[in-house]
Amino acid sequence: QLIHSGLTAVMGGQQSTFSHEYPCHSPTEKRWFLMNVVGLTGSSDELFVIIHSNITQRKLAEQQIELLSLLDPLTGLANRRHLMQFLPAEWQRNRRDQTPISLILLDIDDFKKINDQHGHVVGDECLKHIAGLVARSARRPSDLAVRWGGEEFMLVLGNTVADKALAMANELVMNAPNNLSPDRVRCTISLGVSTALPQDDKFESLIQQADAALYQAKAAGKNQVHCHAPHAQ
Repeated sequence: QLIHSGLTAVMGGQQSTFSHEYPCHSPTEKRWFLMNVVGLTGSSDELFVIIHSNITQRKLAEQQIELLSLLDPLTGLANRRHLMQFLPAEWQRNRRDQTPISLILLDIDDFKKINDQHGHVVGDECLKHIAGLVARSARRPSDLAVRWGGEEFMLVLGNTVADKALAMANELVMNAPNNLSPDRVRCTISLGVSTALPQDDKFESLIQQADAALYQAKAAGKNQVHCHAPHAQ
């Protein structure tokens, strides 16, 4: 419909040119083309030129730049920008389906001390280890592993009841690398879990509840999980 309208406008004299980018993928590769339509000047007849240009390399480069802008460079996890695109959409999907959505927010215990005593190389190793654990827990399209910032990570779990999220959080605690080589650095994590059955657009409440639960886990002695929502499901 868009192409037809553009062609009609140029041929009818309402506009001088028309451009449109479109995909033309094959079974083995992705391809995009740019169509330009212009009137042919210097002729008494109403003639028009349609040019199709292959813009695949540009589109692939744009996609790669967009992908990199959504990833944390150190850990390879999704960053905050990616989260703020993903979470509202997943929240609305669970709202439509009337299914619960859960969130795990975790923080590396005493991370500043690790950096101060053992250096940033060991600190980065600790971050990468925890990121790997979080990434392996995001197994479905409705899951997203995120570096929330600094030494904080997040795991979004669509269509996941509180009991399941709590079990996953406890598994993360048990699998945290308590002794990182070569210095046998103790690296533990504290986690907050929240679950909701979305009824409105206020997905931010899920983050706030997980943050409050994480604070309680820290206050209770660290290296443990606190769940905000009741886990009776």
